[in-house]
Amino acid sequence: MKLIFTLLSSFSLMLTFGQGFTNYTDADGLANNNVLCVTSDGEGTMWFGTQSGISIFNGTTWETMNTTTHPGLANNNVSSIFIASSGEVWAGGDFGLSRYSGTNWTTYKKADGLGSSRITNISEGSNGIIWISEFNGATKYDGSLFTSYGSAEGLPFGGVEDILETKNGDVLMATGLGGLAAYDGSSFSFINTTNNLLINNTTALAIDSQNNVWVGTANGISVYNESLEWVTNHTRMYQLSPPDTLNPVKDIAVTSKGAVWTGIYVDYLVTEGGVAKFYGDNWIDYNVDDGLVGPTIRAIAVDESDNIWVATSAGVTRIDNSVASSKTVFQSTTKIYPNPASTSLYVKQDARIMGGSISVLNTLGEQVLFETNNSKSITLNVESLKPGVYYLQISSEEKLVETFRFIKV
Repeated sequence: MKLIFTLLSSFSLMLTFGQGFTNYTDADGLANNNVLCVTSDGEGTMWFGTQSGISIFNGTTWETMNTTTHPGLANNNVSSIFIASSGEVWAGGDFGLSRYSGTNWTTYKKADGLGSSRITNISEGSNGIIWISEFNGATKYDGSLFTSYGSAEGLPFGGVEDILETKNGDVLMATGLGGLAAYDGSSFSFINTTNNLLINNTTALAIDSQNNVWVGTANGISVYNESLEWVTNHTRMYQLSPPDTLNPVKDIAVTSKGAVWTGIYVDYLVTEGGVAKFYGDNWIDYNVDDGLVGPTIRAIAVDESDNIWVATSAGVTRIDNSVASSKTVFQSTTKIYPNPASTSLYVKQDARIMGGSISVLNTLGEQVLFETNNSKSITLNVESLKPGVYYLQISSEEKLVETFRFIKV
């Protein structure tokens, strides 16, 4: 293949806002500022799916692939992209799945064995198996044959948004309406709100360095251990002013050092978004004020140097791997008791975090109690709550300090 690159002069190559944030737009070489997906080849080159084709950036120069220059590509609106261990590039959108061999693109559609021609995500399992998340469910490609899984095989209506394989070989699927589906090779089992999943609308998946599974949802993140036992929930990784506190997750990525990053985008009542990093016990968030090119977060990816790449509707931001250390995170010493609680729940907290709010959410993410956080010792009347599992969020004026799970009996 003969690559056609746009060589950019040093003064126009990038726009840098604060230390560690570098933004790229169509002025630098992107095919379109509306970037829908991103992936790394692990060797210094990033691939971006945009509204006008695929952009490839090797750190210095850009190349664009579209249906004019590469007619085998299904469509210029590329919303998912993945580089397999074989080196092949897979791209998808609403008009099929395309595979790039290094010379030509080949497109597959429902008639070729896909469950749907509308592709939502692409990933890889063991032995080079390619998993395709799509509108009607999931499709597996073993190198020669497509096998689709939909409602007839046990997947719920609502499609699949992301797929990953666990250490024991189970394949996890984030479904649009049915929670987390686990496929053992013969049948499906499900994790949903009865298993402390925040909401059954799941959007993204990742596994951390301890083999915990991070499940992105429309209301935040639920974490499960490698046995798929519930560990905790995170609902305010990115800080919004109450009552808009829940975080719809667009993507999750884990660095080689174990830091978990997530992309958040809120498009109801307010239009706001950013990224947040979890490393230890707290979340640190970043938005346009910190240097992100735009608030409409589409996807995130980690490169071989642990830099974070953020795809937005206004371009791309690269966040240097050292950025997170520039913000100070407050360590909470808050305690709640008794747990389980029947009539009253007592909150004892560090006086330094007073001035924010205390919220109680049900397992659907709905706020059922709200108190001003104006005292070191607060008593919440929970007698009117129905028996079940709830989440108590304590916020300072600027940062979510902690989330607690408690049971009302």
